Amino acid sequence: MKIQLFIRRAGRLVPTAEAMLLNEEVGQIVKGMPRIRRLADDITQLEAGGLAIGVYPALASIVLPRFLRDFAGRHPKARMGILPNASPRIAELTAGRQIDVGLIQAPVVDTAISCDLIFEAECVCVAPLDHAFANEAVIDPPHLAEQAFIALGRDDRTRQDIDRALVDAGISIDCRFETPFADTACALVAQGLGVSIVDPFSAARWEGQLAIHLSLLDFPVTST
Repeated sequence: MKIQLFIRRAGRLVPTAEAMLLNEEVGQIVKGMPRIRRLADDITQLEAGGLAIGVYPALASIVLPRFLRDFAGRHPKARMGILPNASPRIAELTAGRQIDVGLIQAPVVDTAISCDLIFEAECVCVAPLDHAFANEAVIDPPHLAEQAFIALGRDDRTRQDIDRALVDAGISIDCRFETPFADTACALVAQGLGVSIVDPFSAARWEGQLAIHLSLLDFPVTST
């Protein structure tokens, strides 16, 4: 295939329309190289062969191990790679066929994958054991007004739902800390640094060290 990239005009080389189009396509490839490198790093962690599972971190320490215990009992020769990561990243890996299945928090909009709802669980509000919330059964947005709050990362679906609920209720909170990991949020709460709303799986690991209350949010889990 031959493509004329330049023509000579008035003693100068001028790029053709084909050259401009090619340049645009190459530019897109170059921009995508960091993403390809990230994917390669993730794939390296999984090794070759077997079943590759991407999982939202909150599910990686409690829910998935219990499932894999039963799965491994039925398939003793199966090899499995487990990659905890954020839901959008897991969707990206699934769409690129770099992992076999992903467990994510809420659907991620991507036409290259399909999502099925597995279950929903109510989020919980975690507070220090001696906090004023100790006598409350359910925490709703007004309870959080002016509280020192520990927020999850901005890409986290729970964080987005919390922000939306607070805006709708006209509630302002004092966001002292922000972390992408619910387990870290629980650790900060245990040190008396504020309250947070997290998934129930992460909170369960801190039972006895935190006051755990129901909140008016849910935690949908889907498979991709």
